[in-house]
Amino acid sequence: MARKTKAQKDLEALQAENALNTNRDGILIRPGQMWRDLNPRAEGRLLSVESVQAGTATVIDGKRKTAVSVERMYPHARGFKIFGSP
Repeated sequence: MARKTKAQKDLEALQAENALNTNRDGILIRPGQMWRDLNPRAEGRLLSVESVQAGTATVIDGKRKTAVSVERMYPHARGFKIFGSP
C-alpha cells in the first residue's frame, strides 16, 4: 500500500474542513461574510463572520462576539440568511 504525500494529506484535510464549514444550502461560510438573523426577536440583526473552524463560526454583531453552528446558518424561522459576501 502506497503512502500518502504531505500534499495529499493537506488536500484531504482542507476538503474535510470545507465540508464542515458548508451549510445545508451548499454555501461555504467564510470570514467577512454578512448574515441576517431571521429570528423575529432579533429585529434584522446583522452578523459579520470573524472566523470559521470545525463547523463553528465566530460572529460579531457590533456589540458582542458569539459562536454559531454552521448547521444553523440557513434560511428558516430561527436561522440566518446570507446578506453579503466579500
